Amino acid sequence: MFGTKRIVWTGMFAGLFIIMISASAQASFIDDVPDGLADQLEVSRGVAELILSCSILLSVGLLMAVAMDEDSNPLMILIMMIGLVGMLTAIQWLDPWLLVMISMIIALLYGSALRDWAQSRQSGG
Repeated sequence: MFGTKRIVWTGMFAGLFIIMISASAQASFIDDVPDGLADQLEVSRGVAELILSCSILLSVGLLMAVAMDEDSNPLMILIMMIGLVGMLTAIQWLDPWLLVMISMIIALLYGSALRDWAQSRQSGG
């Protein structure tokens, strides 16, 4: 009845919803997880936050890549990942400059494609 794609999407959104609900219900949850990981790995809090952020980004990116089919737009993954980086920046697990750098790299990658599209629209093509 449910395809793999629907199960992956449902699980991903349920996981994000649970994280958001638990973070708003108990603000110390966001602080306790990096502190606990930093204590266990004997690293600084900043390194623990970076490890947690990378693991969340990689797991969501992998889930979205698995859920994609041939009709899906790959920019959908990019938009969701930027939103996730924004959320991780908002809870202060990532630095704001990282969001700015990612946005600049994406603008450089897709700037020429956008320019070509705009020129073709102006010429009536």
